[in-house]
Amino acid sequence: MGNVDIGEVKILSWQDNGQNLAVKALTEILLPTLQGKNVAISVPHQNLMEPQETEDFQIFIWSSRSGDRKIKPPYKIWGYDVACRDEAFPGTGMGTAIVDESTGYVVAELFDDKVLYVHHDILHYGADAEYKIFCHLLQVVIEEISSKDPEEKLAREKKRAEEIKNASREAFVKACSGRFDKLLSGTQKTIEEGHKTIQKLQIDLTTKVREVKGAEQKLVQLAKARPEAEDGYRKEFEKFLTIQDVKKIEAGDGVIRVFTNMIFIKHEGVKYQIGEFRIEIFINGGIKFFNLTNGGKGPGATNPSGFNGNTSYNRHHPHVQGDGTPCLGTISSAVPQLIGEYQYSVVAILAIQYLKSVNAEDSAGQGIYWWPKAE
Repeated sequence: MGNVDIGEVKILSWQDNGQNLAVKALTEILLPTLQGKNVAISVPHQNLMEPQETEDFQIFIWSSRSGDRKIKPPYKIWGYDVACRDEAFPGTGMGTAIVDESTGYVVAELFDDKVLYVHHDILHYGADAEYKIFCHLLQVVIEEISSKDPEEKLAREKKRAEEIKNASREAFVKACSGRFDKLLSGTQKTIEEGHKTIQKLQIDLTTKVREVKGAEQKLVQLAKARPEAEDGYRKEFEKFLTIQDVKKIEAGDGVIRVFTNMIFIKHEGVKYQIGEFRIEIFINGGIKFFNLTNGGKGPGATNPSGFNGNTSYNRHHPHVQGDGTPCLGTISSAVPQLIGEYQYSVVAILAIQYLKSVNAEDSAGQGIYWWPKAE
């Protein structure tokens, strides 16, 4: 066979110390598989980016196509130390996830076998461990884009989905157990302080002894109840997968992410196509909605005149603002109460019902007429 043309690495923007390492890894690992195509790499530094119209293989470091930076990368990725742990982007669920199997962390997403988004600042310091993580990532990318067997690709996607599910389940249990641990710690502290008080306050000796004894019994009961409580958390996780219109869920860093099927709203006999959503339920309270289909631009993206003359109209849903914050209306008090009671699956059910409804009597709800109509 003749020689294969090798493309070049084009640095579009870079501020960190790992530029030379990136060029070295791309030249030695990725370029030989791209059949003469170039690689265009940039570091948008925490900013969202859309792929460009180009034949180049595009790489965006510390970037994403959707969402906010709100997760911390793990201390190790593929067994190598992570040098820069500034807040990173979560997986969007829109591309092919490249996952660290031991943590379930979505290191990057590949779109159409030609655009790669790396979600954290992978080569910030130019450290040896950073270089090894980047090289491993490129090997996974090559495996993905080189595979032409649909069954092999499907099997790999199923394996990755299972890895994310398993890691998310354990992260879910850990997050819920954090409150349990706090309760155990508080009870233990009561016991320790109680014993000291017994020695100092003879007058209150009888009362204090009873208080400590009660706390000791409570500690034993809590310790016995913990396995049952964690089993309950696992069952709560599995409930999500039975909810209609839920495609998958992920959990980590105190957030449960629920990915939905296409959401429609039927209003005045007309069916409107709103989009597929990522619902983010925060363990410590709060909920946000992100439209994965329309990118949060809402009807303003397809109507130059905007809504009521407002060309900056930017919504994920008629009742969800551009930053994902919803106006919950009648369920505004129910959601925090259910989160406080650990009934996260019920919150997801209410959230999906909310997305399927609109109140066209208020100004925000009037925007429904600008969303695309379903065929």
